[in-house]
Amino acid sequence: MCEGTREDGSIIESNDPQWFKLNSIAKQSKDHPEEWLKQSEVYGDLFQNTLFVNSFTHWLQELYEKGVEQTINKYISN
Repeated sequence: MCEGTREDGSIIESNDPQWFKLNSIAKQSKDHPEEWLKQSEVYGDLFQNTLFVNSFTHWLQELYEKGVEQTINKYISN
């Protein structure tokens, strides 16, 4: 959502004091998911945890490729 568009393609307007920073990082994260986790003020040192980074990367890519509903269904069926 911080990327600025919903799954249906509709635009999400700036809605957070940190919007421009989050939006920029979210756009980078589409191709490089680990960039989102580099926000140490939010995630601390999770970026250093390979298992977490791999899982985050997998599920974020699933969201972009298959959408929310299919990704959630796949996640809860595992």
